[in-house]
Amino acid sequence: MTTSCYGDHWRNLRRISTIEIFSSSRLNSFWRIRRDEIKRLLCKLAQYDNQLTEKIVEMKSLLSSLTFNIIINEN
Repeated sequence: MTTSCYGDHWRNLRRISTIEIFSSSRLNSFWRIRRDEIKRLLCKLAQYDNQLTEKIVEMKSLLSSLTFNIIINEN
């Protein structure tokens, strides 16, 4: 969609993405997956809390992993 020129094709892609991908019913249908992945992330953080003497955790990789797992599980 980002590489398409504005026109009929672009409008069709926009309509499909709005109705099929980003609709609230479609997003709500995957709330269990998002909830489970967030629980896993929180469990990992709790394990880090028990293991580390210093309380510095690199969140970038954890959040990237969370996002990746949610995307993979939804498809």
